[in-house]
Amino acid sequence: MAATITEVAKHSGLSVATVSRVLNHSANVSEESRLRVLRSIEELDYSPNMLGSNLRKMRSGQILVLVPTINNPFYSTVIEGVQNVAQIRGYRVLVANTYSDSEQLRQYVQLLRQRLVDGLIILHPVMETLELGNIGRHYPIVQCSEFDTRVKHPYVGIDDRSATKMAAMHLVSMGRKKIAMLNSDLRFGYARRRQEGFERTLEEAGIPVRRDWIKYAIEIHFDRAVAVATELLSGEEYPDAIFCVSDVYAAACIKAARQRGLRIPEDVAIVGFDNIDISMMTDPPITTVNQPMLQLGSEACKMLLTRIDQPEIELSNMLLPADLIVRQSTLGHNY
Repeated sequence: MAATITEVAKHSGLSVATVSRVLNHSANVSEESRLRVLRSIEELDYSPNMLGSNLRKMRSGQILVLVPTINNPFYSTVIEGVQNVAQIRGYRVLVANTYSDSEQLRQYVQLLRQRLVDGLIILHPVMETLELGNIGRHYPIVQCSEFDTRVKHPYVGIDDRSATKMAAMHLVSMGRKKIAMLNSDLRFGYARRRQEGFERTLEEAGIPVRRDWIKYAIEIHFDRAVAVATELLSGEEYPDAIFCVSDVYAAACIKAARQRGLRIPEDVAIVGFDNIDISMMTDPPITTVNQPMLQLGSEACKMLLTRIDQPEIELSNMLLPADLIVRQSTLGHNY
C-alpha cells in the first residue's frame, strides 16, 4: 500500500499541515522540519497522487537530463534532440553530469521528490540503483540510449547487439581474421551488449575470440584510449582489425597505429560507433555505426512528457534503427 500524508506526518513527528507546507515549498517552515519531512518521504517512498489535479498546479516546467560525463560528444547531440521537443512544449531543459556515480544519481532523483523538476531523462547506468524501479511507479523517469531492462522505467535506445554484428561482419567480409575490440566500462549496458554481439559474431564466423585483444578504456577519453590502443598494437603479433564502441576510441586507435607506422586500413582496419563529428575529421575518416542521436533525444523527451501528462498510460519501450557508414578506415581510398 502507498504511504499517506498522515503516515509521513506520524513518521516525521510533525503535523500534517507542516508536511503539506514542505510539499508545497512554503517558506514558512524550518530547515530542520523540512529535512525531517524529506527523510520520511524517502524512507516511506511517499508520493502525492500523480493523477490529481493538484499535481499539475505544482509543475516546475523543467526536466532534468542526467549524463555520465559531458566529455563524450555523443551526449550533446542527444541533448539537442531533447531540447528540440521540450522547447516546443514549453519546458526548460537542465543538464547534470553524474560522473557515472550512483550516489549522485540518487541525489538528483530527490529533485523529483521535491517537485523541483517534473521528470528525468537518464543516460546513466542504473544497474547499481535498481531501487529506482520503485520510484518510477510514482515519478516520470525515462532511460535514453543507456538502459537496463530490469528497471521498470521505459527506455529509448538501439539494438546494440545487432548493430555490433553489422560492424563486425563488415570486418569479417574484408577477410580480417585477427579482430580486436576496444570497449568501455562494463557498468554500462551498451558495453556489455556490444561485447556480447562482438563475441557471438566472431564465433559464428569461425574466428577465435582473443580475450587478450578485448581491451577496456574506462572513460570516453581520447588520451586514455590512445594508451590502451598503443598497448594493443605494441606486441609482435597485433590485430588486423579493431572494433571500437566509440568514435573517440576509433580516433585513438588511428593515432596509436600511425605512431607505430601501421597503414590504415591495409595493416589494421578500424570501425567506430556513433557517427559523431570526429569520425569525419580523422585521416582516414572512420567507418562507423550511425546512431540516430537526435531522434534518441527527441523520442525520449516525447515519452517523458507523455508520462508527465498521462501517468496512467503504459508506455512501450522503443529501439531505433542503426546503420553502418563505410569510410576509408576500412576500405581505403579507392572504395
